[in-house]
Amino acid sequence: MKTKLALIKSLGGYLRSGAAAATVLLSCGLPLHASAAAFASPVGTTWDVVMSGRHQGLAVMVFTDSGTGSNGTFSVDSILVPKPPPQPSSSSSDDSRGTGGNDSRNGTSTGSTNGVPPLPAHTNIFGHTAIPRAVTPGAEVEAGQWGFDAKGRLVGFYTDVSGYSVCVTNEVLINTGIGIVTNFVVECNRLTNAISFVGSVVPGKHLTLNATTPDGHSTYSGVPVATNLPDLSGQWSGVKTDNPLTFNEFFSLLPNTTVNNYNISGMGPGYVYQGVAFLSKSGKFAVAALINPPAGASDSTTDVTVRSVMGSLNKQKFTFSTTGLEQPSGQDEPRIKFTGSRISP
Repeated sequence: MKTKLALIKSLGGYLRSGAAAATVLLSCGLPLHASAAAFASPVGTTWDVVMSGRHQGLAVMVFTDSGTGSNGTFSVDSILVPKPPPQPSSSSSDDSRGTGGNDSRNGTSTGSTNGVPPLPAHTNIFGHTAIPRAVTPGAEVEAGQWGFDAKGRLVGFYTDVSGYSVCVTNEVLINTGIGIVTNFVVECNRLTNAISFVGSVVPGKHLTLNATTPDGHSTYSGVPVATNLPDLSGQWSGVKTDNPLTFNEFFSLLPNTTVNNYNISGMGPGYVYQGVAFLSKSGKFAVAALINPPAGASDSTTDVTVRSVMGSLNKQKFTFSTTGLEQPSGQDEPRIKFTGSRISP
């Protein structure tokens, strides 16, 4: 399956603040067209979300009311760790690894595999991604949109956007009338995956979204962000296992402005990395980091390597075990294991 790294533009990836929740009261005297205001709203809570299924990872979601009480926008700050693609049981002519699978990185648009419904051609995006945010050159990734359907279900959509997959500098000659000058124009391509969902919410308690993604179905389960989780700040030691090799690492975690989110900065033999780490109330822990970013890179390039892993964290022993991806853009999907333990707070 074709994969591309997600944008990790900065260590923050901070969320924009949502508006305060408004209490919605349904009056017997209101006309029928105002009944949408009675639907349970996700506004007023910062949601700690675990994504499971094909589109898996951790996210923080904040919903904002448009003023009508029945629709608005929302922000998403997430670490995505796609599952390995389903493998067919029969061998294929382009199976180079003896797994009985098809090594093509392109999504399937026709046919099926072991009863798995066919998927449209698509690209997996992995790593750290956030919406809305300003990006260069001269564009903005828009916030998600939410509202209710006629049955009172929470519905909406948003777009995961990757880092720049290809950046090309074109030399353009411009005739100014008094001479010809050279102008260099940088054109960058981005990859997008459209996400739609339908679900329900118990205000201030629980959020459930059944999402449709190009890679298949996923479930987003959210609870209010907890403020009593342990502080993971400090110095850590880690081990990356990239079969059959292991690499010792040292890294630090420093608090981000979003609760339970951290900046991570570390090093291993011959490489350094920077990124973000999320801790969920569920005990899930995820890391997304750029490995050896090129000097002067301000956004993303085709040469950087992204680590995107998720697993569980022991809140008493301050240890974690995660698995996921570590690859350059355009490469295949080697899976790694990344474990860590805190040395000192």
